[in-house]
Amino acid sequence: MRLYEERPDGRFRDRLNLDQTGSLIITNITNTHSGLYQVINTTSGKQLNIFNITVYARLSVPVITRDSSSSSSSYCSVLCSVMNVSHASLSWYKGKSLLSSISVSEHSNINISLHLECLDDSYTCVINNPITNQTQHLNTDVCHKCSGVFSESVSVNEGDSVTLSVDLTEVKDKISWKFGAQEVVIAEINVVNNNINKILHKDRPDGRFRGRLKLDQTGSLIITNITNTHSGLYKVINTTSGKQLNIFNITVYARLPVPVISNSSSSSLSTCSVLCSVMNVSHVSLSWYKGKSLLSSISVSEHSNINISLHLECLDDSYTCVINNPITNQTQHLNTDVCHKCSDVSEEDHICKCTFTEAVIRLVVSALVGVAAVAVVVYDIRTRRDEQKKKRSYQKIRSDIELNTLDSAELGVV
Repeated sequence: MRLYEERPDGRFRDRLNLDQTGSLIITNITNTHSGLYQVINTTSGKQLNIFNITVYARLSVPVITRDSSSSSSSYCSVLCSVMNVSHASLSWYKGKSLLSSISVSEHSNINISLHLECLDDSYTCVINNPITNQTQHLNTDVCHKCSGVFSESVSVNEGDSVTLSVDLTEVKDKISWKFGAQEVVIAEINVVNNNINKILHKDRPDGRFRGRLKLDQTGSLIITNITNTHSGLYKVINTTSGKQLNIFNITVYARLPVPVISNSSSSSLSTCSVLCSVMNVSHVSLSWYKGKSLLSSISVSEHSNINISLHLECLDDSYTCVINNPITNQTQHLNTDVCHKCSDVSEEDHICKCTFTEAVIRLVVSALVGVAAVAVVVYDIRTRRDEQKKKRSYQKIRSDIELNTLDSAELGVV
């Protein structure tokens, strides 16, 4: 066994080993060792296998600070940051619900903000790449803490219906539902002697709720056929006491189109370049994956047309382009007809085996058919011989009977 540790530029020095099976071991691996590894039978020139290694840097724990430039007396803004990362996503979560996310492919410093009226301890900032993650929990000392008011984030797709639930079993006074920063009253409930009187202001603030609002017997507000214009804060308030009972922060996402993959003009004989595109999207990430491994990603918040390219030496069918927002995704699988396909060694062996098996099966079937044909011929010959014997025997018996009859007749005449 021979190791060329100084090739190509010394990056493999003191890192390579070969075991008795011929397997290659790379120790203390770094990002410079990412790439394609091929194992070849140099005698026959046959390629035995290909490995595509991606090495990810270890992730640092995100840092959360108060964003003093955006915070005010009525709401709080916090900033989550990480330094010098690549091929990673940075996200805000409330419990298990994704609130916002940003992704990068090249090395950079990234941060993501969070704006709230008040904080509780269920918020986390998470950085992740395809193989690991790091989480930082939000300290409620950073901003003013929520006191007695439950805040709920709701994410829905355009066209869906959403129910903002509130329990009126303990409420005996007038209730109002308010929308937006201007706190426009869009629905009211009067509870008198356990009778609920419901009033809907469908034309407020500008007719966007017309034909979309309902109130059920529990006082819960139902918004049907929801659109992006219905995103925002919804507050339910006891207008008699002025007590705020609940807050809902609704985010409405447009339904995602399926990404379109096309051949890029930068393709050549030695390399292949494909482009994945989506039109008129916002608050989404567009990413290339090989299997479950993230290769590259781009994110946008404002409405725009985005695309992301992929450059490869050859293609197989494990590449996918994925567009996603916090609640849904759409996937397009890469068609290997777009560019030249990677040669699959095991597939050739499989074809050979299949061909050999088929040949054997055909030979066996042919032999069986031949045996059957011979059996039919033998059966036919034997049958004809038996019939001929029976016929000759019958003719002989008939002749004997005829002779006996003639003899008897002659004796009678005499």
